[in-house]
Amino acid sequence: MDVQIIAASNRKLPEMIAEHQFRDDLYYRLKVVDLNLPTLAQRRVDIPELVGYMVQKTNAAQGANITSITPRALKALVKYSWPGNIRELSNIIERAVLFCDGDSIDLSHLPAEISAGQLE
Repeated sequence: MDVQIIAASNRKLPEMIAEHQFRDDLYYRLKVVDLNLPTLAQRRVDIPELVGYMVQKTNAAQGANITSITPRALKALVKYSWPGNIRELSNIIERAVLFCDGDSIDLSHLPAEISAGQLE
């Protein structure tokens, strides 16, 4: 049997090891290749492409036909701080597709914390 394990954490494991909150033997067994990924807030330039991908994926899963997102809605998504990172973006796009009553996602389809201050 050939098995590969990919593990991720949003916690600082070396600090947790020092505080005896994480086993060092497990850490070194898992740490073969270290990937440090920037947060979504640090890679705002990627948000439009991620939104497009997520809309297509959600369309397929829900049988929807959303073809675009308005510039002001996209601007609000890029401006948002993303404390929940990529999972939060995915959930928000899924919600927007559910609430969208046309073929384009707009500010009204986004949660208030994202659309606040963006309405003209």
